Amino acid sequence: MLEEYVFNDILERLNRQRTVEELKTKIKQKEAGVIQSVSGDLILPDIELVYYFDQQHLLQIDYSFSDNVSSETRKFWESIIVALIKSNKNLNE
Repeated sequence: MLEEYVFNDILERLNRQRTVEELKTKIKQKEAGVIQSVSGDLILPDIELVYYFDQQHLLQIDYSFSDNVSSETRKFWESIIVALIKSNKNLNE
């Protein structure tokens, strides 16, 4: 699987590391958005993350993986998501 991602507001394709860096920046700026993998079928991406802030300004991340996504990639993104939510929660306490 090709590991490139696009944000809803960035036209260039980003690798995994740049995607995580950009995601952290957007979260610090309290910006909501969507990340999608470049790979997938013509309708749905293999990986999609939707990040936003609830009424208490806590970070929420909804995500989905297609059956084509490896367990290593799933574990990577799930660990990033947990870490981001925890760090954002600690900032709001």
